[in-house]
Amino acid sequence: MARYPRIWFVGESSNKTIYDKDDDCNFGFDECNENEGKLKVVIGDHIDFRYEVIKKLGSGSFGTVIHACDHAVKLDDPHRMVAIKIMHNDSSAAKYFKQELNMMRLVEDVTEHSTRFSTTIRTFYFRNHFCFVMELLGESLEDAHEDPLHNIPLLRKYTQDMIDGLVILHKHNIIHGDMKPENLMFARNCDASCDVYLKIVDYNLACIQGDPDFECPGVYFQTRYYRAPEVIMDLVYGTVADMWSIGIILAELSLGKVPFYGETTVDQLAAIMEVVGLLPPYMVQASPRIHRYQEAVCYKCKNGFKRTPYRKSFNRVFAGLPPNLYDFIQRCLELDPRKRMTSEEALRHPFLNQSETSEGFWAQDV
Repeated sequence: MARYPRIWFVGESSNKTIYDKDDDCNFGFDECNENEGKLKVVIGDHIDFRYEVIKKLGSGSFGTVIHACDHAVKLDDPHRMVAIKIMHNDSSAAKYFKQELNMMRLVEDVTEHSTRFSTTIRTFYFRNHFCFVMELLGESLEDAHEDPLHNIPLLRKYTQDMIDGLVILHKHNIIHGDMKPENLMFARNCDASCDVYLKIVDYNLACIQGDPDFECPGVYFQTRYYRAPEVIMDLVYGTVADMWSIGIILAELSLGKVPFYGETTVDQLAAIMEVVGLLPPYMVQASPRIHRYQEAVCYKCKNGFKRTPYRKSFNRVFAGLPPNLYDFIQRCLELDPRKRMTSEEALRHPFLNQSETSEGFWAQDV
């Protein structure tokens, strides 16, 4: 406390974590496993003698996110309530913190602080954890819809917000690399009538192919269910990898479940080929992971079930979808990245530019 020029909040009434100089797990402040430590989140306690912990919002591979109150700003300040991402304490923490921070700064710079992306307010270091203070957003798209979404205008609005954001990133060759419902969050105090309803968040995997300052991580890219086939095959990928993820997101919203569910990387590729078919020969020949394709072509699941290419037709899996939505998803889920729809092309697609109500599909929900 003596190191801080000003103390804003101490959380004296909370059930504080007690400092223990003999505790190997960051003096007792962390919950540890073999590889990393997660800061113990105590409701009502302070973070950096400034932020009051309101509640825990979630936890991922790189950090824990909390809802906090900033006692250093006025009561009517729009950023009095914030989200804080607390990076896990491990040997790679500094590397990932610097990487994500640099990408956040780049995104804010090249997008001229567009409202389509989450905003970073400040960063700091606390109890051996790197921290990001960000604007507080609403719930994620993942939490908002568990059942199939048949409201076409709302689905179109979601798609428009996602594509508008990606067009800006892709213009500067930035690949988000982790587009999924969990990383799409609603703007606070807003609804579908707002100019921006969904914001794109989380840049810990974002990269620019061929840029040494923002290197792409190879096969450890994109969450498995949203991972493009060129990424699975360890081929050079580009911005259209994000468009594969968009196709999966729209399919998931429309069907109420991800269309391709694999328990492993090979299983994921096998699940994709069950519906979309075999990979183009050039992708197989150029891949350093050809064994993945060979295993996936004749893949047997743990329960003995065999996945085979073309076992389920695309028409069967996506039966009943309005034609324009069906075509939009199909063009996103093109196996060949050279033929896949780009974000710029998506802006001109009929799904985003024509009414679906006259087609008679899902009319009761429109």
